[in-house]
Amino acid sequence: GGDEFAVLIGDGHRSIELTSAVDTLYEALQHEVEIADVNVTVQATAGYTVAPTHGTDVQALLRRADLALYDGKRDAATNLKCYEPEMEESFHRRVLVVQEFADALKQGRVVPWYQPVVELSSGRITGMEALARWDHPEQGILTAGQFVEVFDDARVSVELSNAMLEQVCLDMADWQQKGGSFGRIGINVTAAVLRQPGFALRVIEALSRHGLQPHNFIVEVTETTIISHAAPAVTDQLRHLREAGVSIALDDFGT
Repeated sequence: GGDEFAVLIGDGHRSIELTSAVDTLYEALQHEVEIADVNVTVQATAGYTVAPTHGTDVQALLRRADLALYDGKRDAATNLKCYEPEMEESFHRRVLVVQEFADALKQGRVVPWYQPVVELSSGRITGMEALARWDHPEQGILTAGQFVEVFDDARVSVELSNAMLEQVCLDMADWQQKGGSFGRIGINVTAAVLRQPGFALRVIEALSRHGLQPHNFIVEVTETTIISHAAPAVTDQLRHLREAGVSIALDDFGT
């Protein structure tokens, strides 16, 4: 891959001191790289398998090392992860959850629930945050923490964003028509959604189509999204939204 590579250590006939070998690799990455007069710090996460303990088939060993790598990227405590059988079970669970969630989106079983935003000084409700909830036929209402795997899938993440945007706009238009005051409504947006070229235009078009004012709408992004994906594609989307009157809020600020 563009930012991944594999290293084969040992000749298969004698045991190796893996820690020493990995330390050597990490040491080689400690030096800053100069790109266009800018010093860039390189970091790495590694997942590994050991033959024959974790298998003898090349493809199986590579796949399992990749699973360990994926697990390592989610674990801030270590840069090196050894493959464990539980990782395979976790992977299959993630695949199943994403497939089921994609079907639920098509069936309209993913809906926004509204959490009030309260002004502490007066107790007045100034708006709401729209939170995705999965109305599961067997498990009942599931919160985002129970389908967090979905946010790692760019395609399903975008589909979720589109469904939430449309339903929230429908609700706002309904409340507006009935004369209700709802303040500002915020929706969460992932990095994958922000990287979609037409996202800002989709938001502006949806608000216009439902007769809604942009200043009643907030797009919430996490701090890590801005830091990790501060590419022109992302900042341009946020700029377009701001220019149209949509507010941008940082969620999980400081984490």
